[in-house]
Amino acid sequence: MYISGQNNFLFALDPRTGERIWERFFGVNNILQEPIVLGDYTMVNSDEGVVVLGTEKGNILDTIIELEFDGGKHRLAGQISGEGTRIYSGTVDQKIVAYDYAKKELVWTNTVTFPTAMTSAGSFFGNLFIVHINGTLYALNKNQGSEVSWTNNIGPVTNPVVSPPNLYAMDPTGTLHALDLESGIEIWTYATGAPVKTSLVVYGGYIIYGSDDNYLYCIDSISHVPRWTFKTAERIRGSAFGYEQAVYFGGYDHYVYSLDIIDGEINWKYRTGALISGSPIAHEGIVYFPSYDQHLYALDTSGSLRWKYRVNAPIDLSPVCNALNNKVIYPAPSGLSGQ
Repeated sequence: MYISGQNNFLFALDPRTGERIWERFFGVNNILQEPIVLGDYTMVNSDEGVVVLGTEKGNILDTIIELEFDGGKHRLAGQISGEGTRIYSGTVDQKIVAYDYAKKELVWTNTVTFPTAMTSAGSFFGNLFIVHINGTLYALNKNQGSEVSWTNNIGPVTNPVVSPPNLYAMDPTGTLHALDLESGIEIWTYATGAPVKTSLVVYGGYIIYGSDDNYLYCIDSISHVPRWTFKTAERIRGSAFGYEQAVYFGGYDHYVYSLDIIDGEINWKYRTGALISGSPIAHEGIVYFPSYDQHLYALDTSGSLRWKYRVNAPIDLSPVCNALNNKVIYPAPSGLSGQ
C-alpha cells in the first residue's frame, strides 16, 4: 500500500496491518501524482523527474529526467501513465514518448508537436493510448505513437475514463461528456449545473462523481440521467470508488461514506479529523482512504476501523495498492483505475 503526504515522503505499508515496510523521502521535490507499479519497479513522478524505485525495498534504481532522441535531449514533463514495462509521458518541447524501462530504450516518440505537455494521465483501450492535452483529447496508437486515430476538441476535462463502448470525461462546469471510443465523436452530455473537480468512475453501468454543490451523482449510462443523488454537508473534491454493492467517497465535511450502489441509500459514514480531498480504493474487504488529518485509514466494508497510519503531513494524493496477486488497485485520479 503506497501513500504520500505533502511532506514528500512516500510510504509503503502492509495493507493488512498498516505496518510500515519502507519509506522514501523526496526532499524538496514534490510528488506530483500517485505512483505507478510496473512489476519490480515503482515509478514516482516528481519535480526531479520520474524516480524509479525497487518495489520490494523502495531503493532508488534510477531517475529519468530526460530522454535522448532526434539528435537532442528532451526533458520529461506532465503526467505519466504505465502499462506492461512502458511508461508514457510528455516532454517540455511538447512531444509524447513511450519508454520501456525494463529494456531502457525509447519505444517511440510522436511526430506531432502538441500545444503543451500532457495535462492528464492517459488511459488505454486496445491499441489506443488516450490522453488530454490543452483542451483536446487525442487517441494515439500505443505501439507506434505516430498514428493519431482521432481527436476531439472537447475543452478542459479531467482524466478520460474508458468504459467500452464509450469514453467519459468531465469538464470544470460540471458537464459530463460521453464519446464513442472508436471514433471520438460525442454522443451525449449531461449538465450537472455546478463545478466538478473530481475524476469520474464508471461502475456497474453507472457514471459516478462528486460536485461542488455537495452532491454525489450516479448517472445511468443507458438513460443518461441520474439514477440517484446523495447530498453531503460540504463540497466533494475526491473521486469515488465502486466495490461489490457499494460506492465509497469522502468529502470536505470530514466524512467518508458508503452508499448502496443501486439506490444511493447510506450504509454508513465515518468521520475523520479533517477534510478529505483524496480518493478511496478498496480491495479484499478493506476500504483505504486519506484525510487532511495526516492519516491513511483502513476500514472494513462494515465501517469499522482496521488501522490508521500517520504520515505527519496533510494528504491530498490517493493510495495505491500493490496486491499480493500482482494486481494493482489504482484510484480514479491516476488515470489507470479499472473503473
